[in-house]
Parts: sequence; structure tokens; C-alpha cells
Amino acid sequence: MLSEGLRESIARHSDAPAMLSEDGQTISYARMGDWITSFSARLAQLGVGKGHRVVPLVDNTALRICLWFAIWRRGGDVVMVERVESLIDADVEYDHVIAFADQPKIGDANWHVLDDSWRGLTVAPDDAPIAGNMVFGTSGSTGRPKFMSVSAEVWYAMVKMFNAAALEPAGHTLITFPTSSTGHFFSAMRTFDMGYGLTFWTGDAKATLSAAKDF
Repeated sequence: MLSEGLRESIARHSDAPAMLSEDGQTISYARMGDWITSFSARLAQLGVGKGHRVVPLVDNTALRICLWFAIWRRGGDVVMVERVESLIDADVEYDHVIAFADQPKIGDANWHVLDDSWRGLTVAPDDAPIAGNMVFGTSGSTGRPKFMSVSAEVWYAMVKMFNAAALEPAGHTLITFPTSSTGHFFSAMRTFDMGYGLTFWTGDAKATLSAAKDF
């Protein structure tokens, strides 16, 4: 469901803006689709597959979102955190981390640098419409930090239900939730499902609101 839904949005809104990245790039739905396919192919080369827990840690929101869908397309589980240390502290197992070259390597998992080798790949092996889980942090009822795992398909089904029941379309969206939160994912998927565009918090309120207004 998730893969088919995203492909439908990309095909239907290919030239429309999907995301305004923090670096000022306006990324169309078609370009987002190309990145997801290429990232999926690169993940296959790296041996990422079904059941593997992957931490997309790159500090660029647009690229991180594309990595979500590439990981799910491979059947892997996306671990939603801002810091690897939070997983280590909670004794949560994970298999791969994807980061930029200037981000310090932490922990013993397979560490992959997102660079130019991830771009321009046109074939994604085992590109079946499958999806893994979302692993996310929550304090739960005890107030103690813990992590939960829920199928990405379940989250997307909730998005579809919410959009179907909405009285008005979402429109272009400014997301200020942390990238690692379920609120961020839900807002992003709701917007993509309806063919609108996203912009993100840039760290400065004036700059963020100005970019969102222009977008």
C-alpha cells in the first residue's frame, strides 16, 4: 500500500514541488522519486534487506525522507532518531547507519556515508512493493524512554483514513516536528498523499516563515 501510494503521487504530480530542502533546493515529485529509486538500489548494493534496522542520520530533512522510503522499499525498518547514542543508551539493536562524511561515526553498526555514489542509479533490485517497520522512541506510560516498532503500512493506512475524512485539503505544509517523530512522518505522508509540498524548520523562525511563505 505504501509503495503503490507513493508511486501514484509521484506519477500524478511529477512536476509539482514536493519539498523545499534546507539548502534552498525545490525538489519535485519526479526528482524525489528518482532519489528514492537510486537510494534503494544503493542500499541493495550494501546488503540492506528485509528485517534490517537502518538509522537514516543525514542532517538534511529532504534526503532523510527519501531514505525512509528507500529503506522501506528494501523491506528494512527505519529507526527514527536524531542521535545514535539514544539507541545505545536504551540498548536497542540496529544494523546500519547512513550519515554524511562530516558526521562522526558512533557505535559498532555498519556505517555508510551518503555521497555521490548514491545518485544516478536507475535499477533497484528486488523493487517489489514491500515495506518494513518504523521504530520510534516513546516515553510510554512509565515515563522511561523506550522504543516501539509499528508497520509503516499501518501508519500509511491511518494517513489515508485521515485524508478521506478531512473536510478540507491539507495544502502546502510547514513541518516543525522533529524529523525523528511520528508527527513529522504523519504530516509528511498526509501532504504527499494529497500532492502538496513540504518545507521544514531551518533553525531560525524568520527564515523558516519566509521560506514557507515563498514556497
